[in-house]
Amino acid sequence: MDITRRNLFKFGGVLGASWALPGALAAEILKPKAKALPALSSDRRAQALCGLCPAGCLLSLRIVDGKAVGVRGAVGHPVCEGGLCPKGSAVLQELYHPDRLQAPLHRGGPKGSVDFKEVSWDEAGQVLAQALASGRGHGMDAVLSPANDERSSVLAQVSRAMGGRAWRQDWPASQPPLEAFASAHGTRGAFYDLARAACVVSFGWDWLQSWPSPVEAQRAFAALRTGPRRAQLIQVEARLSVTGAKSDEWISVLPGGEEAAALAVARVLLDEKLYDAKAAQASGFAAFKAFVGRHSREEWAAQAGTPVADLTALARRMAAGGPTLALSCRREPSLQAAVHSLNILLGSIGRPGGVLALDAQASSPASAPDVEGLHAAMDGKGAAAVLWLDRVNPMFQSPLRESWAKTLAAAPFVVCSSSFRDETSRYADLLLPPLHAFESWQGVNSVLLDGSPVSSASAPIIKAGGAAVEAVDLLLAAARRRPGGAGLPDTLADSVKSRFARELAGVGHLKGRAPSVRALPTSFPVALLAAPVAKTGGALRLHIQFPLSLSYGEGAQFPYLGGLGAAHLGAQWGTWAEIHPETAARLGIDDGAQVELFRAGASIKAVARHYEGIGRDAVSVPFGLGRTGAGRFAQAVGGDPGRLSGGWSNGSFRQGVEVGIRVL
Repeated sequence: MDITRRNLFKFGGVLGASWALPGALAAEILKPKAKALPALSSDRRAQALCGLCPAGCLLSLRIVDGKAVGVRGAVGHPVCEGGLCPKGSAVLQELYHPDRLQAPLHRGGPKGSVDFKEVSWDEAGQVLAQALASGRGHGMDAVLSPANDERSSVLAQVSRAMGGRAWRQDWPASQPPLEAFASAHGTRGAFYDLARAACVVSFGWDWLQSWPSPVEAQRAFAALRTGPRRAQLIQVEARLSVTGAKSDEWISVLPGGEEAAALAVARVLLDEKLYDAKAAQASGFAAFKAFVGRHSREEWAAQAGTPVADLTALARRMAAGGPTLALSCRREPSLQAAVHSLNILLGSIGRPGGVLALDAQASSPASAPDVEGLHAAMDGKGAAAVLWLDRVNPMFQSPLRESWAKTLAAAPFVVCSSSFRDETSRYADLLLPPLHAFESWQGVNSVLLDGSPVSSASAPIIKAGGAAVEAVDLLLAAARRRPGGAGLPDTLADSVKSRFARELAGVGHLKGRAPSVRALPTSFPVALLAAPVAKTGGALRLHIQFPLSLSYGEGAQFPYLGGLGAAHLGAQWGTWAEIHPETAARLGIDDGAQVELFRAGASIKAVARHYEGIGRDAVSVPFGLGRTGAGRFAQAVGGDPGRLSGGWSNGSFRQGVEVGIRVL
């Protein structure tokens, strides 16, 4: 209808008539017809540990009529200080996920199939007890999650009581260079004193997204960039990451070229005698100098794919003022050794703002060897009667999938304790879902950036659905009847209440003292050094990125995290392949085109996204998608670059493999 003078008067008349209605009639006509909100019988706040990663953040939850409906970080907790990462924001989606397992599943067909049937918890307990009593091999081996919690501690106790061992499936992308620490200092108990550094140079570690506690890393970043002492941040990596974008400088290298870049910096420090005097007295100095001397700085820089002038300037800047920290995550041991040797050369060991030793009190009570030795141990000692995998998914999270498939197929009886039917659960004989963190007793030990130990605990804040019980309690009931099991706790709850009594009686956490600065025995980790594979321009090389929303290879099953994607590119709900615009033009790849990456008979599909923050000889793909399990929101969404890359024995993915790409 046109707005004319006549129609305007008509509308005005109708409106005036409505104003002229008697008050009671107008109230009846105009009152809202929607039903009133139901009255709430209870509305309270409670604290619980998150459980979605090993950081050990304590959460504050709103509980309405017995259901968790809101979440935020617990104010005053030393790890999160009231903050929340994207994963913590998705914790309610885990709790209410339609595909989260609520009952045990028992295998009905061959391993590798999906033929399972639901059984009661009593039946599951009987099946587990029979497997433990089968007499096939020693009692039980356990593969623990990266979480340093009481659940892992109890499982380690059970394994030892039954003559087996507990192993840890770590996530190297969120760990410091443990192999380099052990080789250089005789202990893995060292840490980066990040908050007191004056210059931080990271070689390939996007630490703002993958530090053990990303919330704490963000706070450390803020501290480094404010106040009178503004630290200098430099990122040496193949792709401009979140950390690189927030740094003072990004030095681009080829995927996998960080090691050669570190050796080029070392060559400059040695040639120009810019190293600390004590470094020359350290064991292995001559051997390290000889190794670096195999190539000139120009040759090392060429292997890194970086102008030698940039790396020369970087070396001089690192030596100019201190303390300087050279960071790397737990990638290939040779990269760890090359980068950590820079800390030794620069005199950053045992110095505030450098690399410090952890106190014994900060060590894990459930410390276990890395899972890399499990396969060899099983071959040499024989398989255990039961192999228990707790909240881990190595058939997706690990690059060593062929070894894992062989180990799982050979194990007489496999128990997977997982909330979802994932890639590894296909090999399980019995699937025992754990209670959610909000439904169970939790106790976690963590270490802050300054080396201070923190212990946190929480009681169940909501009731588990149905007849659900704690899976570890089933194991304890069966193990206590076996030889050596008399000293085990009755339940996981008993163990948490015993070991974390002070935390539970107080505010939910205790913080210990930061370690004192003391000398670390130091030698150059020359045993780990290896000539890096030469990388030249021209070939397209794969870079695997690890977004925070998909850290630890988990997160795709939660819609909120799946929708985050790559905000800088507008890519979500699928795998994207970042490629430099000039490279894309040369290869005829439009922005948004469907492409296929391929190598050695394997391939994945992705959406091409032009990105100037990637080198011209590289293509970058996120890890965490391309799942074949984990529920409806994750399954068959995107591609898995782990199928293309291969990996190292410590569980880290190989960077820089040559791949092909074609438009679909």
